[in-house]
Amino acid sequence: MQNILDWYIDGETGISSKAMAAIACGKAPKDQYWNHPRDPADLNRCIKLVDKAPEVKEAFGEIAKLSNCWSAIIENWDDLRECFINEVGYDWCNAKRAPRTYKKMEALLDAARKAA
Repeated sequence: MQNILDWYIDGETGISSKAMAAIACGKAPKDQYWNHPRDPADLNRCIKLVDKAPEVKEAFGEIAKLSNCWSAIIENWDDLRECFINEVGYDWCNAKRAPRTYKKMEALLDAARKAA
């Protein structure tokens, strides 16, 4: 949990990354923290959390249970991460927009919403 605490203190947090951190720490996220990543900026914050605290991956199964949209993100985590990094670099170091990643996320999330 020290890595998660370090991320929280030093990192750029968002609602979706806070949900991941809460579940990884054995806490149920507050209602407002159930939100999944909705765009590449949200995804970036989640990627940074998992990179800073790899133990969060151990909680992916529980995170996926939060919603169909979370499940879609978690099931496609490696592919989404790779797409984002290839498109813009780690933490936006090579570009400021990620249209391919956004399009991939939207397709996954739209399918998840329709399945709900």
